[in-house]
Amino acid sequence: MATPDRPQPPATPNAPSPVPDANARWRYGLIVVVVAIAAIVLIFLIAALRYPTASDGVALVSSVATAISTLAAAYFGIQVGSAGKEQAEQKKDEAKDVAIALAADAPPNSEVAKTLVRRHAFGDDPGAPGA
Repeated sequence: MATPDRPQPPATPNAPSPVPDANARWRYGLIVVVVAIAAIVLIFLIAALRYPTASDGVALVSSVATAISTLAAAYFGIQVGSAGKEQAEQKKDEAKDVAIALAADAPPNSEVAKTLVRRHAFGDDPGAPGA
């Protein structure tokens, strides 16, 4: 909400977004997976041509594949966690806006207004059990 005493900064239409959208993140994820698979295949080919025994090649390929797979899985784990955090922040902001609207409609010194302000501004809930 814009208030008269706090002017909003001017919007710049061509400014880059600080957080890429979900489609861009999953596109990057696809690139990560393709590069990881290509790297594992390349290491496999090098191991097959370089090492005469299977056990030496398996040791090389398994160690590299484990590291690459771990990094790719971590990337997707971070993306899923980030998406969940964004959704939780959005829900929190929506609930705060509803609480502010309800408090604004209540009489100024009523218990309802005071309770809503305490609950959403300070995290207090005087009506909760044990409070």
